[in-house]
Amino acid sequence: LCHVSNLRAVKRPLDAVDTLAKVRVAGVPAKLMILGDGPLLDDVYQRACELRVDQYIVPMGIIDPEKLPKYVAAADINLVTSENESFCLAALEACACGVPTVGTHCGGLDEVMGKVDPGVDRTSRLLVNIGDSDGMAKLVVDLAKNKQRYKRVQNPCLGLAHKAFPRDLQVQGYLTLVDDARPSATP
Repeated sequence: LCHVSNLRAVKRPLDAVDTLAKVRVAGVPAKLMILGDGPLLDDVYQRACELRVDQYIVPMGIIDPEKLPKYVAAADINLVTSENESFCLAALEACACGVPTVGTHCGGLDEVMGKVDPGVDRTSRLLVNIGDSDGMAKLVVDLAKNKQRYKRVQNPCLGLAHKAFPRDLQVQGYLTLVDDARPSATP
C-alpha cells in the first residue's frame, strides 16, 4: 500500500495506519509506504506502535516529483484517506502508474475515481465514507485476494489520465474559466 500525503489532519493519515492494521488482521501481508512528510508523522508512528504494525510502515519522506511515479508504481494499492480533496492529483497519478486507489468520498476523488469501477449510483465502489477504515480495509482485502477484480479495476486506471482528463481539455477548461471570470468591457 502507499499513502502520498503532506501528513496534515485533513489528509487523515492515521486512517491509513488503521486500514493497514485491519488488512493485516484479515491475513493480507501488506506494508504501508508513506510518501511525504508533515506535522502528523510522529502521530502516524505512535498509532502504528499502538496497533503493532510499526514494522510494516515504510517511511520514504519527501520524494522528488520526477521519482514519485517509481515509488507509487511499486505499490499495489494507493490509499487516499482525506476528508477533503479539490481534485486529488495523487489518485490520478497512481492510476497513471496502474495502481488503483481505494479512498474516501471527499470531493475531488469522486470525480477522478468515478470512472473506475462505478456502481449503480455512478460513484466508484472503491470509495467509502470519510473515516471508514473498516470499509477501506475490506476493499483492500478484496482487491488483494481477488486477482480478477484487481485486474478489472486496474485496466481502466491505466488510461484514465489521458482519456478522462486529457491535457488539452484541461487547458481549455482553465482558459474558459479565466474568460468567464474576466469583467465585462461594457459600462
